[in-house]
Amino acid sequence: MVRTSAQSVRPDIIDVFIIILLAAAVDIFIFWMATQFIANPVFQTLPDFVTGALSGVWTSIATGTAGIGLVLVKYLATARAERPNYFVYVAGTAAGLFVLILLLAVTSIFVSGLKEGAHPPRPPPPSGAFLLNIPSDGSGQIINQENGNQWFSYSYQGTIALKDGVLKGTLKPSSFKTSERFQPLPGQTLNAMAVKFCRWVWTGGNWSVDWSPTHNGVKNSIPINVPLKDKLTLNLPNLDFEVPVPPGAERDQSWLCLRLDFNGGGYFPFP
Repeated sequence: MVRTSAQSVRPDIIDVFIIILLAAAVDIFIFWMATQFIANPVFQTLPDFVTGALSGVWTSIATGTAGIGLVLVKYLATARAERPNYFVYVAGTAAGLFVLILLLAVTSIFVSGLKEGAHPPRPPPPSGAFLLNIPSDGSGQIINQENGNQWFSYSYQGTIALKDGVLKGTLKPSSFKTSERFQPLPGQTLNAMAVKFCRWVWTGGNWSVDWSPTHNGVKNSIPINVPLKDKLTLNLPNLDFEVPVPPGAERDQSWLCLRLDFNGGGYFPFP
């Protein structure tokens, strides 16, 4: 009988297990090394069934204790007429797994791109807005803002600090003015003034401003109840406020809003 070469010997079930185990270990090591250079932890935390299986095999092989590793050692020590070329099979399997992982990564990036591309880019914060990317150590920051349009204008000053996920501050007495172009609705009044945490959110197929908080029980507003008219100059009262930062909010893309609520006419400012 003519013997075939070691490379042509067909692996049995134990050989297949050894080849897959070695190939997976090689790929995991390659990707782990790559993530060290790009500072990405994706291959630093693997599922328990992967790390447990590999560590169990290598530990039993290294220490000679009972386990699947010892079974493999005894299997390899058993005399066989022919053995497959493990180097060729492991290299080929590792290359195949490597390509498969890359294809999965490319597919994931492509799908994420489709999701992100489903809507236009987020608008920037309003020009001149007080951005909330302030230190979170509780240090006080000075507020000095002005805003307006052809119908309204206002200015306000105060202080603000961020600590433990809560914005706390004080608005000093401020001013609110209407121009000669302003035409109030019959019986329209300025109901209240409130401090809000504002950011752009994608809802209903459009970017819109999320005004937080919208629930009761938050110290962030004060009643005013003043009738509106054109060419009005109104001194707004002092306001102490506490506004929680919404979970997951990007503070460098969020800003502080002084919201003036009107009955039957919406609110100001318009972002």
